[in-house]
Amino acid sequence: MKITKICCIGAGYVGGPTCAVIAYKCPHIKVTVTDINAVRIAQWNSDKLPIYEPGLEEIVKSCRNKNLFFSTDLEENIIDADLIFISVNTPTKEFGLGKGRGPDLKYVESCARLISNSILNNPIPKGSNKLKIVVEKSTVPVRAAEMLSFILTSTSFSHGNNAASSNLLASEPAYEDAKDYENKIKSESNGETKDINGNATHMMNGIENAMDDFLIGHNRIGNGGVHFEILSNPEFLAEGNAIKDLLEPDRVLIGGHGDTKNGKIAIRALCELYCNWIPSDRIITTNTWSSELSKLAANAFLAQRISSINAISAICEATGAHVGEVAHAIGRDHRIGPHFLKASLGFGGSCFKKDVLHLVYLSECLNLPEVAAYWQQVIALNEYQRKRFSDTIVSSLFKTVSNKKIALLGFSFKENTGDTRESSAIHVCRYLLEERAKLTIYDPKVEKAQIQWDLKHYASFHEGEKSSAETKEWGSIEDLVDENVAIVEDVYLATEGAHAIVICTEWQEFKTLDYQRIYDHMCKPAFIFDGRILLNAEKLKKIGFHVHTIGSSFPSPHSRKSFSSARAAGDFSL
Repeated sequence: MKITKICCIGAGYVGGPTCAVIAYKCPHIKVTVTDINAVRIAQWNSDKLPIYEPGLEEIVKSCRNKNLFFSTDLEENIIDADLIFISVNTPTKEFGLGKGRGPDLKYVESCARLISNSILNNPIPKGSNKLKIVVEKSTVPVRAAEMLSFILTSTSFSHGNNAASSNLLASEPAYEDAKDYENKIKSESNGETKDINGNATHMMNGIENAMDDFLIGHNRIGNGGVHFEILSNPEFLAEGNAIKDLLEPDRVLIGGHGDTKNGKIAIRALCELYCNWIPSDRIITTNTWSSELSKLAANAFLAQRISSINAISAICEATGAHVGEVAHAIGRDHRIGPHFLKASLGFGGSCFKKDVLHLVYLSECLNLPEVAAYWQQVIALNEYQRKRFSDTIVSSLFKTVSNKKIALLGFSFKENTGDTRESSAIHVCRYLLEERAKLTIYDPKVEKAQIQWDLKHYASFHEGEKSSAETKEWGSIEDLVDENVAIVEDVYLATEGAHAIVICTEWQEFKTLDYQRIYDHMCKPAFIFDGRILLNAEKLKKIGFHVHTIGSSFPSPHSRKSFSSARAAGDFSL
């Protein structure tokens, strides 16, 4: 089977760059990225793309309207495609069972229904492949492919079921059948079904076997003899480095049913697609479930390393050790290696927290509480690091930042991206706003509207458990942000008159600022809190700054307590 036409559902951080690179490297293949969001599609067709990634704009412009297209016509492109990527969001549930931990698969489910009904309700173009390859690009829980297969075949055989449409992508509830691990788990001991609290409920006799028999008996054949084959092909992209990761990946992982004829055909076809530019020895094939779990495990391991070095950074600050030196020493051990050993404010982005929480929830549902607790601690340490850093700012500024201007440099979760999802800057801002600081924010890539939205909506969601007394005292989070946050496009304007500078994102331009000029126009004493170990602390100290670099000891300028006396007393507070 030769793939000549690809449709991607979802024009976000994964779908857009991935398909742009495929089109760039495979000029003989027509690649269409679809989305129900007309504004986003219009941005992909404009001179200003909806996301920033180094190198992305050049690739898109070289292929767009040649063999790379962006469209809101999902149904037509699904029907026409040999291969369909599902690249939609799989957020953490905000309500119901699994709230705050479990994955919400409503968008993935809606994609499956849309694909099935598009094929069911329309004639297949003459000469089209009877095998439709549906590929999970979204990060999904283990055995999500089984859900896709069940929906694709069930809906295809339910003639007259025309309810599915593109609107489902935005509104349908999450898929909940007897296989949904979000609701119940099977007890290994007696075959009963239990909920996540371990309370036995009704035994669900034969559900799993019935599903398997249904899929095998119908051979996943839908309308017009079309056969759906589900593959798992998770992305391993680092935002800010996504194009390089796509052009020169460490590995490409493809999971499928290699024990069936059509499964082998689908796996081979996807392998051949990537072989257009990727050496075959970097392409790994596994069964579907291993592929799905590998994505969660990879992100969990990376997050774990960040939390591990951040835990060491707290010890360094309390003892006089330097976390950079410690990281260098342990990173020279070939069993450990140097990667992801840079202390910081903590990990952010769309994946790490979400995927670790999904792993926590999966472990809970599988009745593995010790495993769940282990991974939950990775998240807890990440939150602790952000709060600890914010508390250091308040403590150093004479234990109050009320009405003090603080310049916050960087708002994206890392450099070379405009993505703010789960950015540590949001958390630091929230903590400082609780202390009534006056924040002035500068970021070279994040739009003003995005910063305002994040601070108002994200903080509002996470502060939903405030007491009524606190709510009355604070007023609305929107008012708090409007009254205490300014967003500027000039970094020197951001720092003018500030009591402190807080580095939240490791943008390289912050290294080359004129810090003498900045110091001259700040309130004295002038503080810099470097949450990314980005700046040369010794040079800044010579100018006159009081500098706190995360992972290094920082004697408070208004305290005469020595490290030795603090150690003797067991007191390492600032």
